[in-house]
Amino acid sequence: MLNRKASNYIFYGMLVAIALIVFLIRSVMLGNVTSRIEEVKNSSRLLQNQIDLVDVIVAENRDIQENHLYELYNSVPEEYDDDILVNYIYAQLEIIGVTAAGVIDREIDIKLPEDITFSSDSVYRDLQDDFDVYEVQVYFNTEDLVQIEALIDIIHNSEQVFIVSFVKYNEPDGVNLIGVEIHFLAFYAK
Repeated sequence: MLNRKASNYIFYGMLVAIALIVFLIRSVMLGNVTSRIEEVKNSSRLLQNQIDLVDVIVAENRDIQENHLYELYNSVPEEYDDDILVNYIYAQLEIIGVTAAGVIDREIDIKLPEDITFSSDSVYRDLQDDFDVYEVQVYFNTEDLVQIEALIDIIHNSEQVFIVSFVKYNEPDGVNLIGVEIHFLAFYAK
């Protein structure tokens, strides 16, 4: 048997070793979380810059009004079907990884044409005379800003005419999920 003094030294040495191991693990984990937060912040800044560039382009071309109705007739469905539109949006959310499983919330709300009013100087006001315009509001939570970009790309590249009218998301803080709200207009023949 060891004497009491040697036992105490071994005990205190083990306590110090455990404290050092815990401190090292904590430091490594904080470093990983900090680097992930920086990556998300950089991605958010990049996305915000892209949004700002689009806003500038829209502001520069606000007065240009060309009649593209003939192009719209080729990619506008004849008849509105709520189930088809909702299922299409849910399918696109599934494709980008926003699934019904887990803690990710998602919701789709559709405003009918009679509930939508555009200002008299809006380009959409003229389109509303020729088409039934439905506003689709999509809400979801995500951990990844890439999913926001992916959904906007899918909407933009869709065969049907969709126009993104509103995008809002929370600044990622590395702890909470990012709340995303995207509104877009869906056009249907009258």
